[in-house]
Amino acid sequence: MWRNRAITIYDVEMYFLKSANSRNEPLSHLKLQKLCYYAQAWHLAFYQKPMFDDEFEAFVHGPVNYELYERYKQFGWSPIKEGTKSFQDSIFDDNQLHVLKQVWKKYGRLDAKVLEALTHSEDPWKKARMLRENDPYSPAIIEKKDMRSFYKEKLRRNRAWRT
Repeated sequence: MWRNRAITIYDVEMYFLKSANSRNEPLSHLKLQKLCYYAQAWHLAFYQKPMFDDEFEAFVHGPVNYELYERYKQFGWSPIKEGTKSFQDSIFDDNQLHVLKQVWKKYGRLDAKVLEALTHSEDPWKKARMLRENDPYSPAIIEKKDMRSFYKEKLRRNRAWRT
């Protein structure tokens, strides 16, 4: 019914907020950014196309979508308090839901700083960040083609993600 509209990062954000709220788990802005990034990255790896059009920049604390940053920066390091009761997963197609569930399963239990360190060890962020070493707010875009090729290679080497 809703699947005819394009998915945005705000839909993905609400999915993860709802997942955290349903388990009574705090979700910080930093962790939310990384979960949305991984949803995009793994969707690119699995299906060769983005889940949503929004971009990520190579901030000092890892990948950040600037619009999402602006929306939640007032929470700082505290858990985000947002209502998600009216949000419906039915806006996502089966492929999108598969990726979102896998991302939550793999990364949802990890601490935000662990996720930050993980993204810092991966090529897409490092490549975009290369010339911005001391700039906390880097406008350097993490290219979707870099995300796709890096995570596709990880997928090829790790069969656990295929289920």
